[in-house]
Amino acid sequence: MGEGFGDYFAASFFEDKKPVRYRASVMSWDGLLLGLEDGSDPPCLRRVDGALTFDDYRPRGDEHDNGEIWSATLWDVRKKLGRRRADRVIIESHFQLDPDTTFARGARAILDANQHLYAGEHDRSLRAVFRARAIDIHET
Repeated sequence: MGEGFGDYFAASFFEDKKPVRYRASVMSWDGLLLGLEDGSDPPCLRRVDGALTFDDYRPRGDEHDNGEIWSATLWDVRKKLGRRRADRVIIESHFQLDPDTTFARGARAILDANQHLYAGEHDRSLRAVFRARAIDIHET
C-alpha cells in the first residue's frame, strides 16, 4: 500500500505540471532511461489508472505490482472527489494506518477520514470505488 500511495501522490501532486498523456504515469524518466519497450505510452515504470482490482492481489507478490491496485483505487477516489478533497481524505486516513494495514483497513480509514472532514458527504462514491476494486471493507 505504501508503494501505491507514493505513486498516487506523485501523480496527483504533479498532474497539472505534466502534459496530458503523462498525467497518470509515474517515473517516466526511468521509462525513458531504461528504454522500456512494453508498448506503454508514455514510457514509464507504472501508471495509476490501471484496471487491477484486489482480485489481482498476490500475497507473496511484488510490492510494486500489488501497489498498482492501491494507486488505482486512490486515483479513482480522486476522480470522484477531485484532487483537493481526495488528497485531504487520503492523507487524513494515514493517521489510522500501521505497517500491517490491509487494503480493507485502508479503505475504512478513508471512509472515516471522509466522515471526519466532510461529515460523510462522499460515503456513497467512496464505497462504489472500493466495490469496483473488489476491496471488501468488512474484511478483518
